[in-house]
This record gives sequence, structure tokens and C-alpha cells, in this order.
Amino acid sequence: MSGMVLEFSGCAVGKDISGIAKLDAKKTFPPGVYFLLLEGCNENKFDGVSHPTSPVFRDFLFSMKGAPELVDAMTDEIKASCKGLLGFNFHKVGELVYGKYADIWRPMGVDLVLNKLIVNLGMPAFREFMWLEFSIDPAYESATQARR
Repeated sequence: MSGMVLEFSGCAVGKDISGIAKLDAKKTFPPGVYFLLLEGCNENKFDGVSHPTSPVFRDFLFSMKGAPELVDAMTDEIKASCKGLLGFNFHKVGELVYGKYADIWRPMGVDLVLNKLIVNLGMPAFREFMWLEFSIDPAYESATQARR
């Protein structure tokens, strides 16, 4: 199950994104794909999985032994080592995700992918969204994923 929706609150273009021509673009994730927003319109305080932004994501994590603790450790490390002046450093997050955590998630049957999308590109009020996708669907390919 998933069906999680990432709302961009602006104009965005990409795979599985609706509302492209309007200022209410959103990405609906297919079954078996979940996300954790790192940056977007609102700051993610990473209060741990006991206070997730989505009950669907929380249920997904608690369905796997050790996953809640792993997300907490990963987000703690992202907060501690990847924060820059204007948010998270995409390159540093990618090094951490692909250099350490993707290999930990893989044996659990989860493909971890870092994504970034610029919303309202070319406008004064543009915003970068960065999120992690957790996919248990081996056929799923994220269109906006960082290339490993």
C-alpha cells in the first residue's frame, strides 16, 4: 500500500505529477513506494518515526523489524552532517544515502532513492524539494532520482 501524495504547492513537472499547468502540482506515489520529505515548503524537524508526517509511512516502517530505528539514525546523521546555510546539501545527502544507507536497506527488500525537484523553476519564488523514496516494488523507477 502507499498512495502517498507529495504536494509541491507550485508548478512542477515530472513523472506521476498532476496539476502541472496549475500551481497545485503533486506527485502521487504508486503502491509499494513511500517517501520521507527532507526539504520542501515546510521544514522537516525529523522528530523521529514516532511523530511522522504520514501515518502511511509510519505503518510501512513498523512493518519491518529495525526500520523505525534505521530511519531515526539516518535522519539524525543527515541533520548532523548534511545541513548547509540554505538547507541540506544535496551532494552530501547523496553521498551518505548511497555510500552507507542504501546498502543497509537493500537486504530488507527496500530500494532507497534520493530525489530532488525544483518547483516554480524560473520564478522568483522557486523552491527545491528533496525527498527519499523507499520502494518495495522492484519494477519502480523514479524519474527524478539522483543518479548513483
